[in-house]
Amino acid sequence: MSGIVVMGAVGGCGTTTLACAVALAHAAHGQVPLIADVDPHCGGPSDLWCVPATRALDDLLGLGDELRPEHLEHLVHRHSGGVDVMAGCRSPAAAVAWAPPGPERYAAYVSSRTPWVADAGRADTRLAAALVAVASLVVALVPRSVHSAQRAAGLLARTAGRNVLAVATDLPVGERISDRALGRAIGTEVIGSVPRDDRNAARVAAGQAARGKGIARAVAAVVEAA
Repeated sequence: MSGIVVMGAVGGCGTTTLACAVALAHAAHGQVPLIADVDPHCGGPSDLWCVPATRALDDLLGLGDELRPEHLEHLVHRHSGGVDVMAGCRSPAAAVAWAPPGPERYAAYVSSRTPWVADAGRADTRLAAALVAVASLVVALVPRSVHSAQRAAGLLARTAGRNVLAVATDLPVGERISDRALGRAIGTEVIGSVPRDDRNAARVAAGQAARGKGIARAVAAVVEAA
């Protein structure tokens, strides 16, 4: 099984909750998935699931050509929910600074694990781009607004050749355009809708499966498509 990259059209739209829920769904079937945190803006899986601050991508930034799989293995932390969590960056600047061959070697290590999921946040780093290049599925979370649709269209334009699913997400305030209109705007069918639900976020943070028809359907569709 290949990997899944979860990205959001804007920050705070629920990529971490969905990515972690998908990883937990794999774990519930007896697998040990790897979830990679490549959201440079913090608040990703390594924060949610308390990866020790002593492990971070920042520590590997200066290795350059000397970066090896064993260095990346050191970032992996086993969560009690049965998921291996790969630590992200402490500083947003560190994530942005990664340059070849680092991102490609990072992606090669992640893709050697089966199954794997990546929380790419807004997918605005070379690390995210390298993972998209090796993923079998890209999941875009898109709030129901014109601005979000425009940004999602730009993101998805960089995923040529990848299998793409779009999931609408309902933020507390703002526009609420329909799934059909959103799909037309981004050029991809919207397969479901995930409401903003702090209770589900708390369940996932505790290593428990997310509940609720919206997120349950989205997780099932993502796992099946992968």
